[in-house]
Amino acid sequence: MDFDFASIDTKKLSESGVPLSLLKLDGKPLTDKDGNAVTVTLLGPDSAKYRALTRENIRRRLEKRALGSVASEVDVDEVERETLEILAVCTVAWQGVNTPQGESIPCTPENARKLYEAYPVIREQVDGFIGNRANFIPASSKR
Repeated sequence: MDFDFASIDTKKLSESGVPLSLLKLDGKPLTDKDGNAVTVTLLGPDSAKYRALTRENIRRRLEKRALGSVASEVDVDEVERETLEILAVCTVAWQGVNTPQGESIPCTPENARKLYEAYPVIREQVDGFIGNRANFIPASSKR
């Protein structure tokens, strides 16, 4: 069988990260004060960090259920916090994320969480990008 498995390999780029160029609401690129694109480099859904956090969240829910929590109720706030945590941990680098004075903000999970809480439009782009495995296959395979 002659099959190009590299064309569906999402693990390699999920682990190393892929840059996302952020967009404004009008669909134009978000740029810094110097006109450079603002980018966020993200781990994918097949990265060890993403998968570990997802398993931890599932384990926590199962433990609650075993302890007698109402299984049919979904705590929307908890799910939102878990999603935000995953997005923050999967944010490994950025360019152009600066203070209003133009100083670079260090890329940390805490700063990423703050960014995504303050700017839902950025959070939505990051969530959608990570959720699309096609973003994590080699460019030559995206035909």
